[in-house]
Amino acid sequence: MQTATARRAPAWIVAILLAPTFACTADVGIHDVVATLDPNIADVVHVTWTTDTPTFGAVEFGTDTAYGQASPTEPEATTEHSATLLGLYANSDYHFRVLGTPEGGEVQAGDDAVTTTGVLPSEVPDVAIVTAFDSANATPLVLASWESMDQTENSLFVFDQDGAVVWYWLPTIGLNAVHALADGTGVYYVDSVPEMGADATLTIVTYDGQATSFPCAYCHHDVTELADGSFATVRSTFQEIAGERIGGDQVVTIAADGTLTVVWDAFDHLTVVENIGWDAGQLPGAADWTHANGIAYDAVSDSFLLSLYGPETVVSIQHATGATNWVLGGPDNQFAGGEDIGVNHAPEFSEEGVVLFNNGRSAGGSKVVEWAVDPMNLTAEQTWSWAPEAHPFTPVLGDAHRYADGAVLSAWGITGHILLSDADGVIVGDAAVTAASLPVNVGQVTPIVSLYP
Repeated sequence: MQTATARRAPAWIVAILLAPTFACTADVGIHDVVATLDPNIADVVHVTWTTDTPTFGAVEFGTDTAYGQASPTEPEATTEHSATLLGLYANSDYHFRVLGTPEGGEVQAGDDAVTTTGVLPSEVPDVAIVTAFDSANATPLVLASWESMDQTENSLFVFDQDGAVVWYWLPTIGLNAVHALADGTGVYYVDSVPEMGADATLTIVTYDGQATSFPCAYCHHDVTELADGSFATVRSTFQEIAGERIGGDQVVTIAADGTLTVVWDAFDHLTVVENIGWDAGQLPGAADWTHANGIAYDAVSDSFLLSLYGPETVVSIQHATGATNWVLGGPDNQFAGGEDIGVNHAPEFSEEGVVLFNNGRSAGGSKVVEWAVDPMNLTAEQTWSWAPEAHPFTPVLGDAHRYADGAVLSAWGITGHILLSDADGVIVGDAAVTAASLPVNVGQVTPIVSLYP
């Protein structure tokens, strides 16, 4: 059952009511134009208006009367209109004007007006561009998330190539991973920590500020969207073994109506062996055995990749049957050459096998790696790796996306840096994310082209 996410509303709302008489609008009659700041996102503006005759509406906007940006044109002609202005800078004045196109007619424009965006809340981090994003792989916008270690402050946010945060959302608790919806309308995430227990949720937020949450008891860390619009995530599960309560993980899917289905359970497929995270306290009252931290889905093979921090393992799982395709690393490793893959986050499918953010085990040890996996011959080989010259170490978090030409967009966890490197490993983009001038914990990072679908 869907439930609306509780959202915090600031005390300010700005509205501009324009006079109902406009130049150059005699044919369509543009009236009652109102611009209102979104109650939860300071740099999102909603515009409503009416017309005397049905029109296809849109809004031009920009920092001056040259405008330069526009909302998508409405798909149907109507007399009651609305549009959302996205990609705005906080605490800034924006000019805008309504556009109306009658069926079979010419575009007509309303008068210019000005609205002012709000101030970003303290939970939104600062982003400084250390190295300009100068690459064909650099997208206009980047989606990322951060959280403080004690999870008292956290947010997911979108920044542009100047480092300006142009959109954000404040979740109720820290999150490791945020992803863009396939249809381009918003983002989705799960609560990041197993301690959320029965109160954990999958949350979907559209860029126009609408949030929907699905109860997902004991879900945590990461989630991925499937081809049919449903989602898959990881969920803590528990068993008593030799008198000790052990915490493992399941892969579960969440349908559009909120129905949750178990696809795979670690207790049914892997060997329970004590590991480095066993007594870390992540699961109150239980040993932390698997500690799943990343999941990815491939529609072609209809399979998942699941990274497990505790046993230092990556598992390939068949979605339709719940079968384990193969296990790389850890006590159940099936591959010659894959005996010690180390601690990893953020698995991603590649032509060779899998790309991982390898955390390493000591200072200077983190890197992005690719493993070639051959299930037929049961061999595995690390065929490629990259780390910046400074070689920062992040024992937790971390993310990497490898492009077809070998370039990499990566997030470096506790260092607070988001990097874009070219095929030769040269850094061609570096953003430093800070709060109160200190590096923050950056989770996953996603390139996006626009806040409009």
